[in-house]
Amino acid sequence: MRTKPRALDAATRVTALAASGWPVRLTALAAVLSLSGCGMETAATAVSAAKLQAQQAQAALQKLESAKQQLDEANAQMEVRKKQMDAATQ
Repeated sequence: MRTKPRALDAATRVTALAASGWPVRLTALAAVLSLSGCGMETAATAVSAAKLQAQQAQAALQKLESAKQQLDEANAQMEVRKKQMDAATQ
């Protein structure tokens, strides 16, 4: 008569799997991959936002320089007109 192979109970299965170590490694790998994906997306978004802000700041500086230059030109023209009017009244 043949004997049936003994079925392993749940505790024995868990112990055998834990001893092999692969479930722990697989779980750790899955956790690392899922968290690194979220972090990379967040970092990419932050980099994009920083680049956009840098471009906006650069454009604002260019506008400021242009406005200063226009004011300087207008002041120079006013000085020339003032000198012409002073010379004409004397």
